[in-house]
This record gives sequence, C-alpha cells and structure tokens, in this order.
Amino acid sequence: MSASKEVAVELLKTLKAEKLKIDHWREKESTRDAVRLTIRDFLWSDTTGLPLASYTETDVHLKADEVFQHVFRVYPTLPSPYYGLPAQMPPSRRAPWTAYSRPGTHTA
Repeated sequence: MSASKEVAVELLKTLKAEKLKIDHWREKESTRDAVRLTIRDFLWSDTTGLPLASYTETDVHLKADEVFQHVFRVYPTLPSPYYGLPAQMPPSRRAPWTAYSRPGTHTA
C-alpha cells in the first residue's frame, strides 16, 4: 500500500472513531470546524501525515480541503449511506426508494 493510501486509511479510521460519531455533525459549526482541523492536522503531522518529500505545504492544504469536502458529502452519518450496497441490506433497513414492486402488486 502506498504511503498516501495508508495516510488516508488511518485518517478515516480516526475520523470515524471520533468526530463523525457526533449526531448531525455537519449541522454544527464547531463540529465541522473540528473535523476540518483534525483532517488538516493529521495530514500535516510528522508521524501520521503525507510524506513531506512528495507534498508541499500548499499541497497539504489543498488535500485537506478536498478530503473535508469528500467527508462532508459522503459521511452525513455512520456508516456512510454512499458506501453500502442496498441489495445487501435487509429489506427493513433499505431506503424506501430502493424498494421495487413486483408485477401486479403496485397500487396507484
């Protein structure tokens, strides 16, 4: 696994274990800021961050913004609704729009 991929995996573990567990984290400014700061600090850290030989300070800030936007978009809750496969979920857990009607059972 590449160094950048390892950083991404560890960062996501950290976010899932801490900040993303907070209900409605995207709606609270202080929590959004904490997520953004965690991402930036993690990527900039000498021990956990991106390899300094490959990334400039500007690169790290740009990556931190990109990561935050991605996390904000696909992790409104845990687990992410974007990474689960509805077909593998039990019918009671599926979103209503994933249900299908069998011929003859649809009522208008």
